[in-house]
Amino acid sequence: MATVADGGEAWVIEAVRRRMGPPPAGAIGIGDDAAVLAVPGGGRILASQDMLVEGIHFRREWMPPERIGAKAVAVNVSDIAAMGGRPFALLMALALPGALEQAWVLRLLDGVAEAALRVGAPVVGGDTVGSPDGVVLDIAVLGTAALPTLRAGAQPGDWLVVTGPLGGSAAGLACFQAGAVWPGAEPLEAAALCRHACPPERLEAGRILAGHAHAMTDISDGFWTEVSALVDPVGLGAAVDQERVPIWPRAVDVARHLGASSSQPLGWALWGGEDYELLAAVPPNAWAALEGELLAVGVQAAVVGRVEPGPGVWLQRAGQRVPMDSASRGGFDHFGPR
Repeated sequence: MATVADGGEAWVIEAVRRRMGPPPAGAIGIGDDAAVLAVPGGGRILASQDMLVEGIHFRREWMPPERIGAKAVAVNVSDIAAMGGRPFALLMALALPGALEQAWVLRLLDGVAEAALRVGAPVVGGDTVGSPDGVVLDIAVLGTAALPTLRAGAQPGDWLVVTGPLGGSAAGLACFQAGAVWPGAEPLEAAALCRHACPPERLEAGRILAGHAHAMTDISDGFWTEVSALVDPVGLGAAVDQERVPIWPRAVDVARHLGASSSQPLGWALWGGEDYELLAAVPPNAWAALEGELLAVGVQAAVVGRVEPGPGVWLQRAGQRVPMDSASRGGFDHFGPR
Protein backbone atom coordinates (compact mmCIF):
# COMPACT_ATOMS: atom_id res chain seq x y z
CA MET A 1 0.00 0.00 0.00
CA ALA A 2 1.36 3.44 -0.97
CA THR A 3 2.42 5.73 1.86
CA VAL A 4 2.65 9.49 2.28
CA ALA A 5 6.42 9.21 1.94
CA ASP A 6 5.97 7.50 -1.44
CA GLY A 7 4.03 10.48 -2.80
CA GLY A 8 5.90 13.21 -0.98
CA GLU A 9 4.81 16.76 -0.34
CA ALA A 10 3.56 17.25 -3.92
CA TRP A 11 1.13 14.33 -3.49
CA VAL A 12 -0.24 15.75 -0.22
CA ILE A 13 -0.80 19.21 -1.74
CA GLU A 14 -2.54 17.74 -4.80
CA ALA A 15 -4.74 15.53 -2.60
CA VAL A 16 -5.84 18.57 -0.59
CA ARG A 17 -6.47 20.59 -3.74
CA ARG A 18 -8.70 17.92 -5.29
CA ARG A 19 -10.79 17.31 -2.19
CA MET A 20 -11.30 20.91 -1.12
CA GLY A 21 -12.81 21.99 -4.43
CA PRO A 22 -12.26 25.23 -6.35
CA PRO A 23 -11.65 28.54 -4.54
CA PRO A 24 -14.36 31.24 -4.38
CA ALA A 25 -15.02 33.34 -7.47
CA GLY A 26 -12.26 35.85 -8.06
CA ALA A 27 -9.85 34.04 -5.75
CA ILE A 28 -6.65 32.07 -6.34
CA GLY A 29 -6.37 29.04 -4.10
CA ILE A 30 -3.99 26.21 -3.31
CA GLY A 31 -0.73 26.06 -5.25
CA ASP A 32 0.85 29.51 -5.13
CA ASP A 33 2.93 31.19 -2.42
CA ALA A 34 -0.22 32.61 -0.86
CA ALA A 35 -3.94 32.45 -1.49
CA VAL A 36 -5.43 35.56 -3.10
CA LEU A 37 -8.91 36.57 -1.94
CA ALA A 38 -11.06 39.29 -3.48
CA VAL A 39 -12.73 41.63 -0.98
CA PRO A 40 -15.90 43.69 -1.46
CA GLY A 41 -15.15 47.09 -2.95
CA GLY A 42 -11.95 45.94 -4.66
CA GLY A 43 -8.47 45.03 -3.51
CA ARG A 44 -6.88 41.70 -2.72
CA ILE A 45 -6.11 39.94 0.54
CA LEU A 46 -3.14 37.56 0.61
CA ALA A 47 -3.18 34.66 3.07
CA SER A 48 -0.43 32.15 3.75
CA GLN A 49 0.52 29.73 6.51
CA ASP A 50 3.71 27.91 7.46
CA MET A 51 4.58 25.93 10.54
CA LEU A 52 7.89 25.15 12.21
CA VAL A 53 8.01 21.70 13.78
CA GLU A 54 10.67 20.70 16.27
CA GLY A 55 12.87 17.98 14.82
CA ILE A 56 11.97 18.95 11.23
CA HIS A 57 12.63 22.70 11.00
CA PHE A 58 14.59 23.35 14.17
CA ARG A 59 16.11 21.81 17.26
CA ARG A 60 15.95 23.56 20.59
CA GLU A 61 19.59 22.78 21.28
CA TRP A 62 20.70 24.47 18.04
CA MET A 63 19.46 28.01 18.45
CA PRO A 64 17.89 30.26 21.09
CA PRO A 65 14.09 30.49 21.25
CA GLU A 66 14.13 34.15 20.16
CA ARG A 67 15.69 33.08 16.86
CA ILE A 68 13.13 30.32 16.33
CA GLY A 69 10.28 32.79 16.87
CA ALA A 70 11.76 35.42 14.59
CA LYS A 71 12.48 32.86 11.86
CA ALA A 72 8.89 31.62 11.97
CA VAL A 73 7.70 35.14 11.16
CA ALA A 74 10.31 35.67 8.45
CA VAL A 75 9.49 32.48 6.52
CA ASN A 76 5.79 33.37 6.49
CA VAL A 77 6.38 36.96 5.44
CA SER A 78 8.53 35.63 2.59
CA ASP A 79 5.38 34.25 0.93
CA ILE A 80 3.84 37.72 0.98
CA ALA A 81 7.05 39.23 -0.41
CA ALA A 82 6.94 36.68 -3.24
CA MET A 83 3.63 38.15 -4.41
CA GLY A 84 4.69 41.78 -4.06
CA GLY A 85 2.47 42.35 -1.03
CA ARG A 86 2.52 43.98 2.39
CA PRO A 87 1.79 41.93 5.53
CA PHE A 88 -0.60 43.49 8.02
CA ALA A 89 -1.49 40.79 10.57
CA LEU A 90 -0.39 37.41 11.92
CA LEU A 91 -2.24 34.53 13.55
CA MET A 92 -0.21 32.17 15.72
CA ALA A 93 -0.89 28.63 16.95
CA LEU A 94 1.40 27.02 19.52
CA ALA A 95 1.67 23.37 20.52
CA LEU A 96 3.79 23.10 23.68
CA PRO A 97 4.89 20.17 25.84
CA GLY A 98 3.66 20.59 29.41
CA ALA A 99 7.16 20.09 30.84
CA LEU A 100 8.62 22.96 28.78
CA GLU A 101 10.04 25.79 30.90
CA GLN A 102 7.99 28.97 30.90
CA ALA A 103 11.14 31.06 30.47
CA TRP A 104 11.84 29.34 27.14
CA VAL A 105 8.30 30.05 25.91
CA LEU A 106 8.55 33.72 26.87
CA ARG A 107 11.78 34.09 24.92
CA LEU A 108 10.14 32.41 21.90
CA LEU A 109 7.28 34.90 22.08
CA ASP A 110 9.74 37.79 22.37
CA GLY A 111 11.28 36.68 19.07
CA VAL A 112 7.88 36.52 17.39
CA ALA A 113 6.87 39.93 18.77
CA GLU A 114 10.11 41.64 17.70
CA ALA A 115 9.90 40.28 14.15
CA ALA A 116 6.17 41.07 13.89
CA LEU A 117 6.86 44.67 14.89
CA ARG A 118 9.68 44.95 12.36
CA VAL A 119 7.51 43.82 9.43
CA GLY A 120 4.43 45.77 10.55
CA ALA A 121 2.18 42.77 11.14
CA PRO A 122 1.07 42.28 14.76
CA VAL A 123 -0.18 38.96 16.10
CA VAL A 124 -3.98 39.33 16.39
CA GLY A 125 -5.07 35.86 17.49
CA GLY A 126 -4.51 32.13 17.21
CA ASP A 127 -4.63 29.02 19.37
CA THR A 128 -2.62 27.10 21.98
CA VAL A 129 -2.64 23.34 22.58
CA GLY A 130 -0.59 20.79 24.46
CA SER A 131 1.96 18.65 22.63
CA PRO A 132 2.94 15.10 23.60
CA ASP A 133 6.48 15.70 22.40
CA GLY A 134 8.02 18.67 20.59
CA VAL A 135 7.18 22.31 19.97
CA VAL A 136 5.10 23.35 16.95
CA LEU A 137 4.90 27.02 16.00
CA ASP A 138 2.31 27.62 13.27
CA ILE A 139 1.89 31.13 11.89
CA ALA A 140 -0.57 32.45 9.33
CA VAL A 141 0.08 35.81 7.69
CA LEU A 142 -2.40 38.18 6.07
CA GLY A 143 -1.30 40.77 3.55
CA THR A 144 -2.52 43.01 0.78
CA ALA A 145 -1.49 43.59 -2.82
CA ALA A 146 -3.20 45.64 -5.52
CA LEU A 147 -2.11 43.20 -8.23
CA PRO A 148 -0.33 40.11 -6.81
CA THR A 149 2.45 38.52 -8.85
CA LEU A 150 1.80 34.79 -9.20
CA ARG A 151 4.08 31.82 -9.84
CA ALA A 152 2.32 31.14 -13.15
CA GLY A 153 2.99 33.79 -15.78
CA ALA A 154 6.58 33.29 -16.93
CA GLN A 155 7.12 33.86 -20.63
CA PRO A 156 9.76 32.50 -23.03
CA GLY A 157 12.73 34.83 -23.09
CA ASP A 158 12.21 36.15 -19.56
CA TRP A 159 15.36 36.44 -17.48
CA LEU A 160 15.50 34.54 -14.19
CA VAL A 161 16.54 36.86 -11.37
CA VAL A 162 17.44 36.08 -7.74
CA THR A 163 17.66 38.74 -5.04
CA GLY A 164 20.73 37.50 -3.19
CA PRO A 165 23.31 34.76 -2.60
CA LEU A 166 22.26 31.13 -2.25
CA GLY A 167 23.54 28.23 -0.21
CA GLY A 168 24.23 30.07 3.02
CA SER A 169 21.34 28.52 4.91
CA ALA A 170 22.35 25.00 3.89
CA ALA A 171 25.94 25.76 4.93
CA GLY A 172 24.67 26.86 8.34
CA LEU A 173 22.53 23.75 8.66
CA ALA A 174 25.59 21.63 7.86
CA CYS A 175 27.46 23.37 10.67
CA PHE A 176 24.64 22.67 13.13
CA GLN A 177 24.57 19.04 12.02
CA ALA A 178 28.34 18.84 12.56
CA GLY A 179 27.93 19.89 16.21
CA ALA A 180 28.10 23.71 16.09
CA VAL A 181 26.32 25.56 18.89
CA TRP A 182 24.78 29.03 18.57
CA PRO A 183 26.19 31.65 18.12
CA GLY A 184 29.24 29.78 16.76
CA ALA A 185 32.71 29.12 18.09
CA GLU A 186 34.45 31.49 15.64
CA PRO A 187 33.45 34.13 13.04
CA LEU A 188 33.11 31.80 10.03
CA GLU A 189 30.88 29.38 11.92
CA ALA A 190 28.85 32.25 13.38
CA ALA A 191 28.23 33.70 9.92
CA ALA A 192 27.01 30.35 8.60
CA LEU A 193 24.71 29.71 11.57
CA CYS A 194 23.18 33.16 11.14
CA ARG A 195 22.49 32.52 7.45
CA HIS A 196 20.39 29.53 8.50
CA ALA A 197 18.72 31.08 11.53
CA CYS A 198 18.18 34.63 10.25
CA PRO A 199 16.50 34.54 6.81
CA PRO A 200 16.08 37.83 4.93
CA GLU A 201 12.74 39.62 4.65
CA ARG A 202 12.59 40.74 1.01
CA LEU A 203 9.40 42.79 1.26
CA GLU A 204 10.74 45.91 -0.44
CA ALA A 205 12.42 43.87 -3.16
CA GLY A 206 9.20 41.94 -3.72
CA ARG A 207 7.20 45.11 -4.27
CA ILE A 208 9.82 46.46 -6.68
CA LEU A 209 9.91 43.24 -8.69
CA ALA A 210 6.13 42.91 -8.71
CA GLY A 211 5.87 46.00 -10.87
CA HIS A 212 7.75 44.29 -13.68
CA ALA A 213 8.00 40.51 -13.14
CA HIS A 214 5.77 38.11 -15.04
CA ALA A 215 6.09 35.50 -12.26
CA MET A 216 7.72 35.23 -8.85
CA THR A 217 8.25 32.89 -5.90
CA ASP A 218 10.54 32.60 -2.89
CA ILE A 219 13.37 30.09 -2.53
CA SER A 220 12.28 27.95 0.40
CA ASP A 221 12.59 24.32 -0.79
CA GLY A 222 15.69 24.76 -2.96
CA PHE A 223 16.60 26.80 -6.02
CA TRP A 224 15.99 24.01 -8.57
CA THR A 225 12.67 23.12 -6.97
CA GLU A 226 11.52 26.73 -7.23
CA VAL A 227 12.72 27.17 -10.83
CA SER A 228 10.66 24.11 -11.73
CA ALA A 229 7.65 25.51 -9.88
CA LEU A 230 7.92 28.69 -11.95
CA VAL A 231 8.08 27.05 -15.39
CA ASP A 232 6.63 23.51 -15.23
CA PRO A 233 2.96 24.48 -14.64
CA VAL A 234 2.92 26.67 -17.76
CA GLY A 235 4.67 24.11 -19.97
CA LEU A 236 7.93 26.02 -20.24
CA GLY A 237 11.55 25.26 -19.40
CA ALA A 238 14.58 27.09 -18.06
CA ALA A 239 18.31 27.28 -18.58
CA VAL A 240 20.50 28.39 -15.68
CA ASP A 241 24.10 29.52 -16.15
CA GLN A 242 26.17 27.89 -13.42
CA GLU A 243 28.72 30.73 -13.51
CA ARG A 244 26.00 33.26 -12.72
CA VAL A 245 24.49 31.49 -9.71
CA PRO A 246 25.36 33.75 -6.74
CA ILE A 247 26.81 31.36 -4.18
CA TRP A 248 27.11 32.72 -0.63
CA PRO A 249 30.70 34.07 -0.56
CA ARG A 250 31.77 32.18 2.58
CA ALA A 251 30.37 28.82 1.49
CA VAL A 252 33.76 27.66 0.14
CA ASP A 253 35.41 28.39 3.50
CA VAL A 254 32.63 26.59 5.37
CA ALA A 255 32.95 23.53 3.12
CA ARG A 256 36.69 23.46 3.75
CA HIS A 257 36.10 23.92 7.50
CA LEU A 258 33.74 20.91 7.49
CA GLY A 259 35.97 18.78 5.28
CA ALA A 260 33.38 18.73 2.49
CA SER A 261 34.14 18.45 -1.22
CA SER A 262 34.94 21.48 -3.33
CA SER A 263 31.63 21.01 -5.18
CA GLN A 264 29.56 21.25 -1.99
CA PRO A 265 28.99 25.06 -2.13
CA LEU A 266 27.33 24.73 -5.55
CA GLY A 267 25.20 21.87 -4.22
CA TRP A 268 24.13 24.00 -1.25
CA ALA A 269 23.18 26.83 -3.62
CA LEU A 270 21.22 24.70 -6.07
CA TRP A 271 19.46 22.28 -3.72
CA GLY A 272 19.95 23.46 -0.14
CA GLY A 273 16.79 25.48 0.42
CA GLU A 274 15.71 27.94 3.11
CA ASP A 275 17.58 30.89 1.58
CA TYR A 276 14.29 32.83 1.28
CA GLU A 277 15.58 34.98 -1.54
CA LEU A 278 13.11 35.80 -4.31
CA LEU A 279 13.17 34.22 -7.75
CA ALA A 280 11.46 36.19 -10.53
CA ALA A 281 10.88 35.87 -14.28
CA VAL A 282 11.56 39.36 -15.63
CA PRO A 283 11.36 40.72 -19.19
CA PRO A 284 14.89 41.63 -20.32
CA ASN A 285 13.96 45.22 -21.22
CA ALA A 286 12.94 45.86 -17.59
CA TRP A 287 16.16 44.68 -16.01
CA ALA A 288 18.26 47.85 -16.18
CA ALA A 289 15.69 49.89 -14.27
CA LEU A 290 14.96 47.06 -11.86
CA GLU A 291 18.60 46.51 -10.99
CA GLY A 292 18.96 50.15 -9.98
CA GLU A 293 15.78 50.16 -7.88
CA LEU A 294 16.87 47.03 -6.05
CA LEU A 295 20.34 48.39 -5.37
CA ALA A 296 18.69 51.49 -3.88
CA VAL A 297 17.13 49.29 -1.16
CA GLY A 298 20.34 47.34 -0.56
CA VAL A 299 19.54 44.29 -2.69
CA GLN A 300 22.17 43.12 -5.18
CA ALA A 301 20.13 40.92 -7.50
CA ALA A 302 21.58 38.73 -10.22
CA VAL A 303 20.40 37.37 -13.56
CA VAL A 304 21.04 33.62 -13.44
CA GLY A 305 19.32 32.29 -16.56
CA ARG A 306 16.33 32.49 -18.85
CA VAL A 307 12.93 30.95 -19.46
CA GLU A 308 12.79 28.73 -22.56
CA PRO A 309 9.84 27.68 -24.75
CA GLY A 310 10.49 23.93 -24.43
CA PRO A 311 10.09 21.87 -21.25
CA GLY A 312 12.97 20.87 -19.02
CA VAL A 313 15.26 22.61 -16.53
CA TRP A 314 18.90 22.77 -17.57
CA LEU A 315 22.20 23.78 -16.00
CA GLN A 316 24.67 25.30 -18.46
CA ARG A 317 28.33 24.80 -17.60
CA ALA A 318 31.56 24.58 -19.59
CA GLY A 319 29.65 24.91 -22.83
CA GLN A 320 27.35 22.00 -22.02
CA ARG A 321 23.72 21.72 -20.91
CA VAL A 322 23.07 19.22 -18.13
CA PRO A 323 19.44 18.11 -17.69
CA MET A 324 18.08 18.16 -14.16
CA ASP A 325 15.48 15.40 -14.05
CA SER A 326 13.18 14.75 -11.12
CA ALA A 327 15.54 12.16 -9.64
CA SER A 328 18.53 14.51 -9.48
CA ARG A 329 17.04 17.87 -8.64
CA GLY A 330 17.20 17.46 -4.90
CA GLY A 331 15.41 20.11 -2.88
CA PHE A 332 13.53 19.64 0.36
CA ASP A 333 10.54 17.33 0.67
CA HIS A 334 8.80 17.24 4.04
CA PHE A 335 8.00 13.54 3.61
CA GLY A 336 11.30 12.46 2.06
CA PRO A 337 14.07 10.53 3.82
CA ARG A 338 15.88 12.18 6.72
